[in-house]
Amino acid sequence: MLTLSKNLKVLAIGAHPDDIELSCGGTLLKLRKEYDADIHSLVFSKGELKSNPLIRAKEQSKAGEFLDVSETKLLDYKDGSIISDSSLVNEIEQLVKECQPDLIFTHHIDDIHQDHRNVGWATLSATRRKKQAILLYPSLFIRDRFIPNLYIDISKHLDQKLKLLSLFKSQRSNEYMDPEVIKVQARESGLHCGCKYAEEFYLSFWTL
Repeated sequence: MLTLSKNLKVLAIGAHPDDIELSCGGTLLKLRKEYDADIHSLVFSKGELKSNPLIRAKEQSKAGEFLDVSETKLLDYKDGSIISDSSLVNEIEQLVKECQPDLIFTHHIDDIHQDHRNVGWATLSATRRKKQAILLYPSLFIRDRFIPNLYIDISKHLDQKLKLLSLFKSQRSNEYMDPEVIKVQARESGLHCGCKYAEEFYLSFWTL
């Protein structure tokens, strides 16, 4: 079991703008509001394949303000071509060294989206000698293959998560951004753990 405590330091890692917010935005809101967590985020690309990168960067910045993160680090890796190499690992290692997180959120390593999968693997490589709890989150590209072992109740924070996701206006046409879809996914996760709404994770390592 993962035990949460006050004043945790948290690092959330994603391949593209909105990855973090979609998959663990409710949990980050819970950690910030209920546990006074110090949150940092690292996003590797600006999602330029299907959207204007300048707009997506502004949206990510607004999301960081909404979550009250201490720092949002948005890099310029090429969307769709993120490779799990020493450069990627070094970026994560450096930020882990700087912020010393207790919890790290990242993509699940079995995700079939190559950017997601490679960021997940790089995170595990970068933290292989560390003592942080690592929570791997799913995306739409893995839900049929994802077996969670941890659920976090976000019932008090779902409405705020929906407001958070509404900041990504450029992605509004994507079905997975539909508030009703997000609520259904959270409700399904909640059914597995006895609460109304939840987010699900695979807890890879923990030492808290």
